Parts: sequence; C-alpha cells; structure tokens
Amino acid sequence: MTAIESETSKSPARAAWDFSCEGFSVDSPDGHVGVVQGVRYAPNALAVSAGRSSDIVLIISVEEIERVIFGQRRIIVRSSPSIAATELVGAGADRADENGRDGNAEECGEHPSLRIVTGARRRVLTGWCQGHLAEDNAGVARDALSSEARRWSILGALIASWGRGPVKDLGRAVAALHTPIDNEPLEVWNDRPDRTQQEVAAVLAQAIDSLRREDALA
Repeated sequence: MTAIESETSKSPARAAWDFSCEGFSVDSPDGHVGVVQGVRYAPNALAVSAGRSSDIVLIISVEEIERVIFGQRRIIVRSSPSIAATELVGAGADRADENGRDGNAEECGEHPSLRIVTGARRRVLTGWCQGHLAEDNAGVARDALSSEARRWSILGALIASWGRGPVKDLGRAVAALHTPIDNEPLEVWNDRPDRTQQEVAAVLAQAIDSLRREDALA
C-alpha cells in the first residue's frame, strides 16, 4: 500500500491536483489543520478552511503535501506548512469558542496568537513592504522566515512571528485582523497604493487589543 493508497501511483502533490479532494480533512504532525474547500490552479494550491469557525481559508501549496489517503478522505501535510495567502469566509462569524479562546491555550501568560500579532507589529515598525511577503535591504523578495528579511508585509510579518508553529495559532491571529481591515484578504489590503506603514501598524495594534479582550473574558 503506497502513501496514496492503491488508487493511484502519482505523487501526493499530483494526486491532490488531479483528483477531487474537496471535503478532505487536512492534518499535520502538529494536529488538525482544517478541511479542503477547493483546489486552486494558479498557483497549484489547496484552499483549506481553518480557524475556530472555519472562517479563515489558508492557501497551502500542494508541494506541502506528504500523503493523500483517499480511503480516509484525508491529506497529510508537512509539519507547520508554509502559508502562501489567507482569505476570510463567513464574515461576521463568531471566532471564539465557548471559552473565548482555543482549547489548547496556555494557562499562564499570553496566548500564542497574541504573541504572533505583537511580534508582527514589531516587525512592521522595523520595516514594511508591499508586493512580497518579505524583502531584504536591497528590495529583493525573501521568504518571510529568511534571516535576510528586513521588511515584511502584514501577512509576511505574521508568518515570520508565527515561525511555522501550530496552524491554529496563526489562524486565530489572522482572524483578529480581518475585522479592522473590512474583511479584505490581507495581501490585497496591504498592497493598496495608498496604504502606509503607520496604517498597518495601527491595524495590528487593534488586533492586539481585540485578542487581549478575548483572553480577559476567558
């Protein structure tokens, strides 16, 4: 039995590309990521519903896939997969569970999602960019986690602060930002020609306040 079972001998990425995987559960060694909403063909990626109310869509490259198990309607991705983009669905959906926070939140100290947004704001205040997740001092595009990155978009700053930890923590951080930016995709909002570094930092500050209020009610 292969990693993709006996139904196909294709690579995991090719299998997800060729076969309908909508509704498949997506898991990583870190835990459950979400459910496949659809397959995107430009770029080749999975749109995965995540977040507490499945109100966040994470765009994950098919190259992050390690196994496709058709019999279980399940896709296994690498630990802490790279997130290419985010989208919001179900605007206005309640993002908090009955306790106001994720069930695995730390009992003491800040929730990881709050630390992600706080770190992202620090990065944006250090250096901000448009058109790329991150850039070096010469304006060359870099991975958000690259040691050479010196400027970040709002999403790039979140990814850099997340550090490929549990996806659920990134999902909550992203969800906290969508209300202050009127539910636009983060990259679209960030890259508007009239956007400023100060506006990005201010929106991140609003998300920090929102997350702190949620945690205070827990």
